[in-house]
Amino acid sequence: MTQIRSHTARLLDRTPPGFAHLMRTDHRIAKFLRPVLNQLLPDRETTVTVRAGVGQGLRLPILPRAEKYYWTGLHEPHVQQALMRELQPGSVVWDVGAHIGFTSLIAARLVGPAGRVEAFEPYPPNQQRLTRAITLNGAANVGVHPEALGAEPGTRVFHLHDSSLQGSLVEIPGGQSIKVPCTTLDDLAGDLPAPDLVKVDAEGAELEVLAGGRRLLASSRPRLLVEFTTSQLFAEARQLFPFYDAAHLGQNHWLLVTYPS
Repeated sequence: MTQIRSHTARLLDRTPPGFAHLMRTDHRIAKFLRPVLNQLLPDRETTVTVRAGVGQGLRLPILPRAEKYYWTGLHEPHVQQALMRELQPGSVVWDVGAHIGFTSLIAARLVGPAGRVEAFEPYPPNQQRLTRAITLNGAANVGVHPEALGAEPGTRVFHLHDSSLQGSLVEIPGGQSIKVPCTTLDDLAGDLPAPDLVKVDAEGAELEVLAGGRRLLASSRPRLLVEFTTSQLFAEARQLFPFYDAAHLGQNHWLLVTYPS
């Protein structure tokens, strides 16, 4: 069975983009194949090639059964399109909540060798895969920072979820937790190149991340690409930073890009 799973992974790693797109739909063929593929795919970390989207061709160390959205390359396509619109060669990006580097590597490709991406990921297993992904893609313009971002610096409790994508400074009832170092956008401003764009995916802690950057956002006014988990957090952010305009990007008002007025 192990050999079959390895062969399945290699076969899917050569599938055309059209098939990858089909597997992200509700087409009856996709509904039939997804559970079959889950059983045939490896249940351990496997390096794959992104099949479609802005990140097509990137190499990522994923958990195939749980992270096929990276493999297909169709994860949050509205975010990918926003990065294409907003970034140019030489841009500087801070990626808060980088996970294994899907967005960081897309940004690194778009900003080119003259640009820079600073990737922040506090969960050690994700950090390790993020570092491997950077090496796999030769992305010398990406820096890894093993920190969470919040409203204040210090040591914080980081709450874990069944999905490696959903760890957060916000408590998850019944979940496990670890302690992680935490810094703020304002504290980073003196040590890193000023960002042209800050991407925040903090699973409920996005307002806290932005609150830790009051000085940076008021002075430099970088473009923001934020996933708000609730409409309330979005409304509170609009009140906290009235000098930004918001543009809706994705479903459920979760993904927004904010521009200086």
